[in-house]
Amino acid sequence: MKIRLRLMLTVIAVTGFIVSNAQENSPSPEKANHNLYIGLGVGFDYGGIGFRPEFLPVKFLGIFGGVGYNFGGFGYNIGASFKVLPNEKVTPTVCGMYGYNAVIKIKNGNSLSSNTTIYYGPTFGAGMEVKLGKAKNKLAMSLLLPVRSSEFKTDYDYAKAHYGLSDMSPVGFSIGYNLALN
Repeated sequence: MKIRLRLMLTVIAVTGFIVSNAQENSPSPEKANHNLYIGLGVGFDYGGIGFRPEFLPVKFLGIFGGVGYNFGGFGYNIGASFKVLPNEKVTPTVCGMYGYNAVIKIKNGNSLSSNTTIYYGPTFGAGMEVKLGKAKNKLAMSLLLPVRSSEFKTDYDYAKAHYGLSDMSPVGFSIGYNLALN
């Protein structure tokens, strides 16, 4: 829990620093870039199935948070993405985030109740953003590699052995449509 709190405070502090520095050199209104997006999608960075606001303090860096439903409950992630070629129509990206990255859900026989555990940790990924039309809306796609805890691995092995849980992919995928707000 202390690690999560420290990570969240660090991200907030770094974001504040970047935003304050970006404001000193902000472009004139006629040259302003689209720097605020709201997206709907699926994947870790969308909290499962959910939405993801993203702020770009500078054109090559996005700070985001995702909130959604992950089939086990509420999921969230906060992170940053680096846009490799930010001025191109197709922009390669790399990202890192912290939040939910696995869910184990076991139904108890024929009853409607279930035992669900959500696991948290870092996730890293790479993908691309495709700008659509003159409004600069974008389609974002990523291949994600979650770093799962030893607690998850122990629980997962137990669930596979005792409940017939199917194999879980070692990677995740993400896709979302993001609207430019300014």
